[in-house]
Amino acid sequence: MPNPFRDLLFGGAASQRELVEVITPRRSFADVILPPETLRALKQALVQIEKHDVLFHEWGLGERHTQGLGLAFNFAGPPGTGKTICAEAIAHALRKPLMLVRYSELESMWAGSTGKNVSAVFRWAEEEDAVLFFDEADAIASRRFQSTGQGYEREANTVVNVLLRELEEFGGVVIFATNLAANFDPAFERRIRTHILFQLPGVMERERIWPAQLHPRRTPLADDVDFRALAERYAVSGGDIKNAVLKAAQAAIAEPGPDHAKRIHQRHLVAAMEEVLGAKSVMEQSLFGDAAAELAGGLTPSDAPADALLETRTALEAELAVLDERLGQMEHQQRTQVATLRELGSNVERRHEKEWTALTRQHQHLQDELRQVHGLASSLLDRQMRMGNALGAAAGIALLLALAALLVALLGGCAGAAPAPAAAAPAGEPLRVMVYNLHAGKDAAGQENLARVAELVAAEHADVVLLQEVDRGTERSGRVDQLAELARRTGYHAAFGRTLFYQGGEYGIALLSRWPVRGDTLLPLPVQPPQARAGGSYEPRGVLRAEVAAPGGALWVLNTHLDASRDDHYRRQEAAALLRVAAPLPGPVLLGGDLNATPESAVLAQLTATRWRDGWAGCGTGEGYSFPASAPVKRIDYLLLPAALACDSARVLENQASDHRAVLFVLRRAR
Repeated sequence: MPNPFRDLLFGGAASQRELVEVITPRRSFADVILPPETLRALKQALVQIEKHDVLFHEWGLGERHTQGLGLAFNFAGPPGTGKTICAEAIAHALRKPLMLVRYSELESMWAGSTGKNVSAVFRWAEEEDAVLFFDEADAIASRRFQSTGQGYEREANTVVNVLLRELEEFGGVVIFATNLAANFDPAFERRIRTHILFQLPGVMERERIWPAQLHPRRTPLADDVDFRALAERYAVSGGDIKNAVLKAAQAAIAEPGPDHAKRIHQRHLVAAMEEVLGAKSVMEQSLFGDAAAELAGGLTPSDAPADALLETRTALEAELAVLDERLGQMEHQQRTQVATLRELGSNVERRHEKEWTALTRQHQHLQDELRQVHGLASSLLDRQMRMGNALGAAAGIALLLALAALLVALLGGCAGAAPAPAAAAPAGEPLRVMVYNLHAGKDAAGQENLARVAELVAAEHADVVLLQEVDRGTERSGRVDQLAELARRTGYHAAFGRTLFYQGGEYGIALLSRWPVRGDTLLPLPVQPPQARAGGSYEPRGVLRAEVAAPGGALWVLNTHLDASRDDHYRRQEAAALLRVAAPLPGPVLLGGDLNATPESAVLAQLTATRWRDGWAGCGTGEGYSFPASAPVKRIDYLLLPAALACDSARVLENQASDHRAVLFVLRRAR
């Protein structure tokens, strides 16, 4: 890991051992099982390397082209398709060491040090005569920022510029591997000699990969193992097959009985692969995930001529430029509209606050007068009783009681002008809060789930429900207003915050409450730079702020669904925005939803550092895993509590109406 203490003392200097790992290649192309097109492209790349000296020295091209004489290759494709093994195989064929770059160590907290580390890596590769390998290369070769107003933007652009310069001057072999080739800066296209697409293996390749993961003589296999059936059933990568084989072996050895009699059966391999596929879905949460998968599945290698492909690409780039301009105009209009709505909302809130303050003061004044009347009545009664004038006492009491009745009537009328208190349990009763990602109204199998969700809310007697991924009138949901349907089925009050217009309808986050919702608004959680989603679209994030008229006093609720990227870059910005939203709110404030962050993440540490604490950590039963619903392995659904609320219990509900499981918290106001 990067060492800030070392960086502080030595200015970010790092040793070769910290930045790179030098590997002696042991695997060759004989160990590689690839689709024919990918294998053919790799062999052509190897020919380029082996004939490099002939081209640039014997044929004289090096005298005409003094820069860019090295060989840079880009291995692009899904995880587990053999990119790292093939890099090792190329180094093995060239009889050179493989120098694996550790990007986590390459990046420094000091401005300028990351670029120096990049230069040092190329220098060491030249000294060692090694094949340089950048895994997950999109992290360092990503697109440069158009604006450089922030320090991190300037630093990222500088690192890309240094990498481009080193590629021009380096005379050896460089291999980039990535799952996200579209994120590369366009300048790398010219400097990378060959781009090789690593596709998922076909049935024939998968049938060979399954047994290749086992020892040919020592691994005990049962007679019912059918690798052909597995290859036909599961269209997965070689990495997935490797993981499934290891899981199957672990399951087989864990069964009761003597070890010498144990065998890996077909059922072990099938169950292991199902577990691998289930775990993969954890990292595939996205509103547009299904559409992206369908698009990727429909792509097949084209036999069209290169000129036709280039023409198509040029047309698409022109169309993309037009769309990008239109998107910029729409975003500007949206920002203007949001600013206007915020100003209107602030004016309404200020007016409401003034009226409420005036009513409260009038209410207090009448209460004071009523207490004075009662005091006078008691004093007069004592005086009249001492004088023995019962008739006078009765008359005086009657008069004062009439005045008291008049003040009570006025007091009741004033109180009636304020929002009526909820007809619910007294303040000492528990508050039951449910957090549930609705998955656009469908379970993991794509079946409609609104009836089951409503039944779950009723069965668990939830008072407040925080919902994420809610559709209203979208095409994919059959134009159903999911929140209105849930409110109808439960009889609850409802609030909705739209984060996105989608398929002719709205998509966002919502709240159901047993008690009235006095006010609600959707506040954006902006990030920089705006994050591109599947298909080049953008899914903004927001927080639904609602005031619930709960027993014992108003309760503020913040419901959100944070970014689903692998790292915390965007979620940390969104967490900072959440803290700003909560800062001016009076009284207890609950924060909950699908945070897409694990308990040990920097995001949770950021949110629980001052204002909130993790509700599950104090009263939850078990690990709190809620995703995926079929076999939960991750805790990403949270309720964060203020000091004014205590947690009696929390549990994950055994329900698969969505791809998440609901989490129920039983709270009470702290004494």
